Amino acid sequence: MGSRTSLALLALFLLLGASAFWLFAKGGAGRGDGASGARGIEADAGVAVQGAEAPLAPNAPSRSGTDQEVARREVEGTPAFPEERAAPETDRGRVRLEGRVVDPLGTPIVGAEVLALASDGFPVSFSYGSLFGQGHEATTDARGRFAIEGLPGGRIGLRVLAAGYAPYERRDMVLPTDEVFRMETIRMEPGAILSGFVLDPDGRPVSGAELRFIDPGQALGALAVLQREPLAVTGEDGAFRLDRIPLGTWGIHVHSEEHPNKRFEGLTETPGEEVAGLRFVLPYGEHIEGHASGLPEGLWRDLEVVAVRVGVDWSSFDPRRAPLAEDGAFVLRGVIPKEEYELRLSAKSKDAWMSWETFSKTITAFAGTSGVEIPYQAESALVFRVVDSKTLQPIEDFEVRAGIDWTAPMKNEDGSIATHHPGGRARFGDLRPEDARDRAQLEIRAAGYGDFARESIALIAGQELDLGDLLLDPVPVLRVNVVDGATGAPIAGAKVALELEDRFGEGGGFEMTVGDGPGSWRQGRMRVATTDSSGLALLSIPEGEVVDLTVRAVGYAVFEEQGLALPRGESVDRTVVLGRGGEVVVRVMDPEGQPVAGAQVLHRGVGEQGPSFGNPFGGGGEVTDSSGEVVFEHLAPGRHEFRVSDGRSGGRLFSMGGSAF
Repeated sequence: MGSRTSLALLALFLLLGASAFWLFAKGGAGRGDGASGARGIEADAGVAVQGAEAPLAPNAPSRSGTDQEVARREVEGTPAFPEERAAPETDRGRVRLEGRVVDPLGTPIVGAEVLALASDGFPVSFSYGSLFGQGHEATTDARGRFAIEGLPGGRIGLRVLAAGYAPYERRDMVLPTDEVFRMETIRMEPGAILSGFVLDPDGRPVSGAELRFIDPGQALGALAVLQREPLAVTGEDGAFRLDRIPLGTWGIHVHSEEHPNKRFEGLTETPGEEVAGLRFVLPYGEHIEGHASGLPEGLWRDLEVVAVRVGVDWSSFDPRRAPLAEDGAFVLRGVIPKEEYELRLSAKSKDAWMSWETFSKTITAFAGTSGVEIPYQAESALVFRVVDSKTLQPIEDFEVRAGIDWTAPMKNEDGSIATHHPGGRARFGDLRPEDARDRAQLEIRAAGYGDFARESIALIAGQELDLGDLLLDPVPVLRVNVVDGATGAPIAGAKVALELEDRFGEGGGFEMTVGDGPGSWRQGRMRVATTDSSGLALLSIPEGEVVDLTVRAVGYAVFEEQGLALPRGESVDRTVVLGRGGEVVVRVMDPEGQPVAGAQVLHRGVGEQGPSFGNPFGGGGEVTDSSGEVVFEHLAPGRHEFRVSDGRSGGRLFSMGGSAF
C-alpha cells in the first residue's frame, strides 16, 4: 500500500436525543462559547512522520503519496484504525440493503413491495416519486426477505406495501457505507380496506378510473398526479378494492378520462376494518375537439395535446391530455364544464409531469368547444459563423447558449454539449416564439476570446435567421498545466475554475456543469475549463481582475490559490502540481462508547467559511459504516473542520477564538 498522510480523529460523541457541543481535537479538547449544538472536530490533514504537528502551507503541493510514511494518531487512548479498507475506492458508498418483512405475529409476508428512494440532497417524498430521488425496488420472497442492490450510502426513504396492511414508511433512514447493511425486521400493521364503486351522476359505472392515495391535507392536482402507479383501476362494473390504506384520515384521488378528477376523504380507525359500499361519484365532463394542422409526416406519434385550466394555481394544476390521430385529430375528454383551457402541442412524456417541450403556440378554448385548430409551429433557428475579429479566420471550438425566455446550451444529436463546430459554423434550432414580441438571446464563449452576447433578436416563426459572421475579440488567456506531484505526469480531466472576487455585491457566481465536454458553462462570475490529455486547460483572462484559482481532479487534493491578480494585455502560464493529499478518519460513538452506524459527518475544507456545512438542501457529507467510521480522503493540507449532522441544513453555529464560523 502506498504511503499517505493520515490522522485518525476519534470520539465524535454523538449525543442521541440531546444537544451536544463542538469538540476541538487540535491542542486538546475544548468547547465553543457555550452555545449548544452538534459536536465537531478540527484537524490538520498534513501530519509529520514522528507524529509532531507540521501542517503544510495551504497552497503548497502536497507531499503525501511521495516521501511521507503513513501516520495515524491515537486520540484519547482509542487504538489506531487498520490501514486497509475493505471496499475499493470506486465501489465506496454503494450498499446492498437486506431486510425482512413480517406481520405482527412474526409470520413472513410474501410479495410485499419494497421501494427505497435515495434523496439526491432533497427531502424524500413518496408523493413526488422519483422526481427528487432515484428509486430502487424489490419484492419479498417466501420467507419475507428482500435485497436491494446499488443504493448510495446516506439518507434514503423506505416504503413497504402489502395487501391488507398499512403502508410502512421511513423518510429519514440513513444507510451506513458498508457493502451490505442488514436492517431490523419490518413489522407491518394491519391497515384498512376500502371497497366500492366509481359512478357517474346517474349511477352508471365508470370503468378505467384510476385511484391513488393522497396524504390528508395534500393539495389536489400535481402532487397526486405525480405518483407513479394507481392503487387500483376500476373494471367494467366500476368496482374497486383498496387494501393498502393506513388508519386515520385518508384521501383518494380519482382520475377518469371521461370525467373531471375528484378527491374523496374519509376516516378509518379499526385495524383490519373494511369500509364497503363506497360510492365515489364523478361529475360529468365535457370535450374539447379539434385537430393539429401542419404536422410533419409521422410526427403525430410523438406529440400529444396538453390542456391546463386558465388561471389555476399550483394546488389545482391538473393537466388533461389527448393523443393525436394520424390526421392530427384529437379529443380532450373530462374537462370541467364552462371552464376555459390553454391548449398546446407537447412532446409525449413518460412521466405524469407535463413536458416542457412544446411545438405550438398556446390556444385557448372553453369546455364543449369543437373545431379547435392548433397549428404546428416549425422551429425557428439562428445560423452564424464565429470568426476571429483580427484574422477573420473561423473559430471552431466554442460553446453556444440561446433561447427566448431563458438560454439553454447547444447540444449534439447524442445529447452532449456541442463544443466543436467545423468551419466555425453553427445552427441553433428549436426556437419557437409565441408572438412577434418574443425576442431571442444568444451567448458565445471561446477560450482566448472575449464573451459574445446579443439580445433582442427578432425571429420569424418557422424560418432561419442568418446572423452572418460573429466576430470575437482575442483576449489574453490563462494556460494552466496540471501535473501529478509524484510523477510529473499530466493530469487529464481536471476541472480548472477561475472565480472573480466579490465586487460591489455582485457575488462570486457558481458553476453549473451541463455536459462532459472539454468545458462547462459558467454562471455569475466564474469560468471553468477541463484539462485535455496533455494536462492543459485554457481560460480567457478577465484582464485586470483579482481571481481565485481552483483545480480539482479525482484522487487528488484540491488546489486553491486566492487573490491571483491578472495582468492586462498579456497571457499567463501557470503550472499546478497536485498531490494526493492527506486523510482523516472520523469515528462516531454514542455516550456509552459504542460506534454509531449511519451517522452523517459534514466537512468544511481549508479556507471555507460561513455558517453551513455540506449541501444547502440538507444533504451532503459522508456516512459512517457499521464500525462508526468514515474516511475523508485526498484532503488539501491545512485546517479542516468536521461535525455530525443534526438533520438540519448546516446545523448550529459554533465559534473559536472569537470569530464566528
